[in-house]
Amino acid sequence: MVLTLHFGPADVLLNLRIDFASDIDADSLQSASSQLEARIKQDYPQITRVFIEAQSRSGHQRALAANGDAGSAPAG
Repeated sequence: MVLTLHFGPADVLLNLRIDFASDIDADSLQSASSQLEARIKQDYPQITRVFIEAQSRSGHQRALAANGDAGSAPAG
C-alpha cells in the first residue's frame, strides 16, 4: 500500500506498507528499509519524509484471511 500526503510542491510524505519475507531478521529489515528510503529520496527529491510500515508477508496474509479479505493478499 502506498499513500502520500502533500504538504507543498516540494514537501511530500510517503507512507509505505511493505510485506517482507517472514524469515528476515531485524538487521536485514532495517538495512533494506534504510536503503529504500535513501533511494526514494534520491530519485524523488520532492519526497522529504518516508514512513515505512514493515510487516511479515505471512502475518499480513493471516490478517487478511481473518478479515475475509483474502482477495487482496499480496502475490507470491
